[in-house]
Amino acid sequence: MGRIWFFRHSVLFGDAIDPAVKLDGTKIGNSIPGGFFQVQTTPGAHEVSTTTEATYATTVTVSTNVDSYIKFHIVPGALTYRVVPAVVNETNAIPELQGLHYAR
Repeated sequence: MGRIWFFRHSVLFGDAIDPAVKLDGTKIGNSIPGGFFQVQTTPGAHEVSTTTEATYATTVTVSTNVDSYIKFHIVPGALTYRVVPAVVNETNAIPELQGLHYAR
């Protein structure tokens, strides 16, 4: 098994939006401002998606006994803000997780 960490910083805009996070089409949590959570899953390629007024997805490749990281970015949309997942490397993710709270 491998582990995927999901996290999102709190920003002045878009904090009211906390869409479901899906892993391969199954809800595993929500993208909470200022929060993080993690799941264990099988090795291989997995799709991570969120939906607000549009669906955004990225693919993360999970390896055995290795942590992977998904950061959610807030971008303006036509009607509301959008929550966009992106794979980030461990070197950048670890410091960004500091100060966030566990949220699922």
